[in-house]
Amino acid sequence: MEKFVFLLKTYQNDLQYAVRLIQSFHHFNCDNIKMFIVMPEKLFGELRTRVNCSNITFMTEEACPYLVNKSINGIAPGYINQEIIKLSFWENNLCENYFCLDSDGIFIRQFGYDDFLCQDGYPYTVLFEDCDLKADPDYYEKFWQLREKSLEKIKDELNFYNNRTITCHGFQIFNYQVLKHMKEHFMDANMYTYESLMTISPYEFSWYNFYLQKSNVIPIHICGEMFKCFHTPKQYVLSILGGLKLDDLRRSYVGIILNSNYTKGKDINFGDISKFHINITLKQYLYVTREFFYSFLKSIKSIKNSK
Repeated sequence: MEKFVFLLKTYQNDLQYAVRLIQSFHHFNCDNIKMFIVMPEKLFGELRTRVNCSNITFMTEEACPYLVNKSINGIAPGYINQEIIKLSFWENNLCENYFCLDSDGIFIRQFGYDDFLCQDGYPYTVLFEDCDLKADPDYYEKFWQLREKSLEKIKDELNFYNNRTITCHGFQIFNYQVLKHMKEHFMDANMYTYESLMTISPYEFSWYNFYLQKSNVIPIHICGEMFKCFHTPKQYVLSILGGLKLDDLRRSYVGIILNSNYTKGKDINFGDISKFHINITLKQYLYVTREFFYSFLKSIKSIKNSK
């Protein structure tokens, strides 16, 4: 078994972003760490013609025995299946630890095993409270409250009670021992399948994080985000307007997550990863300006109503 690998689950609509990610993977990979890519078999040929395939193993998503073919709580089967594939990948007996990637991520500096594994050989575990997001009124209203209720459901199922919700959104290292223990001692004991977990709460990383915190199957070496995630267009645009550069991000992060909904199209398939940059378009700037204008009007209305 490999000590540590990357796992990327991608599909047709994300291929152009997967190409960008894989280019950065090759450019900054100091220790020749391997990557496994899970995708529909019909896409193998297309991706192989667009990227360097050294250190990469392609695996067909159709081989996963746990896939669903229906929506779960209004969530499309494609989204549910990528969560199931990440949670069940350990069953292939290929590695002891795997870092889950999404196609909209990109590596921004050199990396090696030491960035992901502690000196005792166990992985770093990405855990944080998200205090800034909880304090953001826009994010709190649109995303936080629903997510918080779903995470509480996981805690209830695991009988794990902690006043502080410490977890992550993604780009986490999954450990073989932890997932094996969770399947044998929690899932099998309750006759749960991976589909069952997603029906209760579709947050695969929190299933892992909460179970690890409860069971302590392996030592927990806490670290913050390894990839900087810009959760909303406003957060992204304000960061760039504030002067944030890639060199600034490299001091703290191995990579960044640039959502395709608000990043510049011409950065896709850019060729030379060393020339990659982050920026905003006039459309993105005007979008955020409009949002601030609406927030201002809402505040004025609130002040008037309080009188």
